[in-house]
Amino acid sequence: VGVTGGGTVMPIRDVIGLAGRANLFLAVFDGATGSALNLFRARRTASRAQRLMLIARDGGCTKPGCTVPAYGSQVHHAAQDWADGGQTNVDELALACGPDNRVVGPGGWSTRINGDNDVEWIPPPALDTGQARVNDYHRPERLYWPSEGERDVPSAEGNLRPGGPEPNAA
Repeated sequence: VGVTGGGTVMPIRDVIGLAGRANLFLAVFDGATGSALNLFRARRTASRAQRLMLIARDGGCTKPGCTVPAYGSQVHHAAQDWADGGQTNVDELALACGPDNRVVGPGGWSTRINGDNDVEWIPPPALDTGQARVNDYHRPERLYWPSEGERDVPSAEGNLRPGGPEPNAA
């Protein structure tokens, strides 16, 4: 026998028949806690575990210049919008305050995950002045310059990150 998500018991023959016609989704769970970390296309909204991961990683709205903390932010599909097939996975999500979340869309701002796994906010061409694409406001540890002798580690994008060279270093 099989059991549906709602608790209905049914013959395995019927379960197989339903599965053959279903839109299948995969969810990945943390082995230690059982919390859903990746929901793929199963849900548009993030789980509690995903939100906690985003709070720890992002600290607040990821749009450059925004200082809204995590508790005032929403979960944003940063790699690809949900409506366009985006996945509800921690590595494809980011925090964005309500006003910034709403500026993303056709003809407006866009977001992407760069090679350093940071969320980049890309302005529409008319607003692009070469401004910062990544918000480090909520990650002050990224702004320190390493002490003498620490290894230089430029990011994949050439941006300065902890462990990177000091400006004008010879």
